Amino acid sequence: EGHRSMSNERDNSGTLSRNERKTSPNQPDHKGSIMIEGKDYWLSAWVKEGPNGRFFSLAVTPKDQQQGNR
Repeated sequence: EGHRSMSNERDNSGTLSRNERKTSPNQPDHKGSIMIEGKDYWLSAWVKEGPNGRFFSLAVTPKDQQQGNR
């Protein structure tokens, strides 16, 4: 069976939800996590305005980077 991430993500999938704790414009509008090829990442998204309407600007950060590289 093995251990899964806390959100029970499947490989090459993830979740994203509204950041209810946003306190500054630089913080992401949405936050979540994603698993890619068995590795967990934090997912951040900002809602932006462009010539064709609204879109998401995304950033991905390895989860293990937050706790130092092991």
